[in-house]
Amino acid sequence: MHKTDQNNAGFGILEVLIALAIGLIVMASLGTAFLSQSKAYGVQDQVVEMVQTARAAMDIMGREIMMAGYNPSKTPGFVGIPYNPDPSVIDIYAELDDKAHITYAFNPSTLQITRNTNTGGGSQPFAENVTAFSVGYYKGYKEGTADPEDYRATATQEIRQIRIALTVRTRRADRDFAPDNGYRTHTLTSNFIPRNLNL
Repeated sequence: MHKTDQNNAGFGILEVLIALAIGLIVMASLGTAFLSQSKAYGVQDQVVEMVQTARAAMDIMGREIMMAGYNPSKTPGFVGIPYNPDPSVIDIYAELDDKAHITYAFNPSTLQITRNTNTGGGSQPFAENVTAFSVGYYKGYKEGTADPEDYRATATQEIRQIRIALTVRTRRADRDFAPDNGYRTHTLTSNFIPRNLNL
């Protein structure tokens, strides 16, 4: 009879099962970490897109609001921004080569702001995933000296300042984010003082 060499013995079934269990635990941990990082990256990507949408929309509207009322020919009765009692709509007029008329309007059912011009093409989507949009008309005030509501304009001839408030949300809901049904939101508010209103 030959002696069995203990050094050449293979792994027992118990050792294999323990190694498999440890391997599965490590793989599960790595998979969880990967999924968590992937989700965080996706959420961050949506937040960046949301903020950029709000800033771009505000920048374009602001530039067009500042252009309002340019009136080199002094056309009688020409108005740059007429007062509109509907806070979800703003009309902007500018007398350039031909009179430009731009209308921004918020549709809460489609979560869109549309932009319409008198140059044709009809109403076009301007900003999407918008949950709130409001336009305030003001006579003008100095920040910090009084309640801005005291300076709210109620007629076209009083308007010297426009305040735009815009709230956008992410494209997709996050089931792990409780407020606003899982949607992250971002609000921007800006005041604009067009130089040529009612001149």
